[in-house]
Amino acid sequence: MPTNKKKKRSKKRQLKEKKKMEEEQRSFADLLREIEASEARKASLEYLDTWKNDKENWKFSKTRERWLCRSMYSIEKVPTKSFKIMIKYLEGMYMNDFRKHLINIAREMVENESKIKLDNIHDKLDEEERKSMTLLKKKRALKVLEKLDK
Repeated sequence: MPTNKKKKRSKKRQLKEKKKMEEEQRSFADLLREIEASEARKASLEYLDTWKNDKENWKFSKTRERWLCRSMYSIEKVPTKSFKIMIKYLEGMYMNDFRKHLINIAREMVENESKIKLDNIHDKLDEEERKSMTLLKKKRALKVLEKLDK
């Protein structure tokens, strides 16, 4: 006879499996719309835009900076236009442990493609498109290295 703990674990497992199945059934377009509607994405891209265009009203936010740094290799999360601004933003960053960490991540991605992780949304793409996304992330990593590793 299952104990309460086992029942809870079983229910949690069932919910997790159900959520995974629902995720697999969503289309690429649905996932893309979800990413684009993300509040964290909107706030972070607005933060970057304010940094570029309105420095008087810009205020440092560690949360926004971290989100941008985690997401900068994803074209769906950080579009090309914003990535160009992001590179300029990173160039102004002091040489601290976090900047060194960003350089190390970029170097690993450039030296070893297996270190490049595709986002969940890319599971919906065919093999050729996935290779293309990997190449794009590698190009972005090269750009980060070029600008930060001086």
